[in-house]
Amino acid sequence: MRGTPCRLSLVALALLGAACSDSPVEPSSPIPGVAEALPVGAAATDAASLQAALDAAAVTGGTVVVRGTVVLDAPLTFSSDLGLTLVGRDDARLVGPVNPIGQPSNSGARVGEETVGDALQILGSGGLTVRNVTFLGQTGHGIYLELPDDAAGTVTIDLSQVAFSGQGLSGMWVEDQAGGAEAAPDPIASDASLHLAFRNVTVAGTGYAEDEAQSCRGSAEEDGCSWADFDGIRVNEGGQGEITFEFHAVKFSDNAGDGVELDETGAGSVHGSVTGSVFDRNGTQPQFPADVEDGFDIDEAGEGGIHLEMRNVDVRDNMDEGVDLDEVGNGDAWFAAHGLVATGNVDENLKVTESDPEEGDPAQGGHVFLALTNVTADGSLAGRGARFEEFGDGGVRGRIVNASFSDNTEDDGLRIDEDGTGSVDVVLRGVTGNRNDGQGLQVTENGGGDIGVSLVGSGFTGNGNTGVEMEEEDEGDVVAEIMGSILVGEPGEESLDVVEGDAGSGVLRVPGGLLSPAPVSSGDVLHDIRP
Repeated sequence: MRGTPCRLSLVALALLGAACSDSPVEPSSPIPGVAEALPVGAAATDAASLQAALDAAAVTGGTVVVRGTVVLDAPLTFSSDLGLTLVGRDDARLVGPVNPIGQPSNSGARVGEETVGDALQILGSGGLTVRNVTFLGQTGHGIYLELPDDAAGTVTIDLSQVAFSGQGLSGMWVEDQAGGAEAAPDPIASDASLHLAFRNVTVAGTGYAEDEAQSCRGSAEEDGCSWADFDGIRVNEGGQGEITFEFHAVKFSDNAGDGVELDETGAGSVHGSVTGSVFDRNGTQPQFPADVEDGFDIDEAGEGGIHLEMRNVDVRDNMDEGVDLDEVGNGDAWFAAHGLVATGNVDENLKVTESDPEEGDPAQGGHVFLALTNVTADGSLAGRGARFEEFGDGGVRGRIVNASFSDNTEDDGLRIDEDGTGSVDVVLRGVTGNRNDGQGLQVTENGGGDIGVSLVGSGFTGNGNTGVEMEEEDEGDVVAEIMGSILVGEPGEESLDVVEGDAGSGVLRVPGGLLSPAPVSSGDVLHDIRP
């Protein structure tokens, strides 16, 4: 933290000068025990005693204990680099405040700017630990945490047995990209990294606040909207730091924006795991229905990459993608999943993109790496079961084992695209793609790279278009091996089509299995088909 002059921010202003002093607030080790504003062992039971305990903890460190239901009429505030530990007792709940956000609000310039309806506002780099507390019915955020621009090291946010419900904006918003006064936002982009450790956290029914003066209900998606996109949990990280996370037994349901959005814009990566968790029915975004949102969303721009592992996770019935990973830059997008069920999402159930020029992203050199087992990506309402795409010098590589991409409406079961100089090199074993409106499986390579696909013990039947299509449009080659698989085209549709364009060549090997009708190809493709 800095001394005078103090950086203007909502949190600091709300503290009425508590954040500004004639000398810096120096970090120190938290003092064990309960904050000295209360007798040892006592707990805050109303807003006044809770704020007093927070003020004391900001100076001395320690743990703040809250007991029972505390009704707020103004945000609680905490400004310190000591960090905050908040522990609930006796069904601790922070209810409100329900102060209306002024209209017209400019929260889109920096969300959190006018959130007089936040439950807890934090300015500092010492981290946050919350245990056994419910945040209920705030008109703003449940928790708004802003880092100072001189933050460094790793700031840990550790939540366990915590619930957010009915916030008008986000359940929790963490800001390390833009802060300061509304009239003159001051980019933070600190060197700090953020580590999220969530266990038994639920976030439901957030993000439905309205501002009639800034309604975007009739706007087109390309127009954008300054009053929308309030996610269940939103984390913005800039500068040299990275985001790491461990989510276990979390549930994000019925939120207006993304269930979770992690946004990293600096040199760092986003790296984490999700186990035993649920992301369902998120993204209706009534304030801006032209731009609906996802269940789980990671956006990474810069030199870093994305590394996500999901195990025993359900992602269902979200209004846009189920899982949406977008990586822009030279980093890789690495996606591993086991026991993932992503069904009934409106757009792709699963989507991983590395540098998309349609979104204005420059072509870069990162790869898409896949390691998927026991995955179900069925029943997209208006998109594909899954799409994995790479637009730069990197390629798409990996294995997909025991997975289903079936019954997807309006498009393909599984699509893999490489539009740069990289190659596609994938093994699919025990994969099904049946009854899709488009193709069961489509693999395209539109640059100078190759296509290498091994399809083992898999089935693609009953699709509205070709069962499996592999298309290489430039100077690369195609090598396809179909072993012990069943590919059946509907009447008038092909079972397998291999397209080799331009100067390349192709080889199609089918050592057994059922392909009906017989596979077709165009270009220089050698067929090696055995009963």
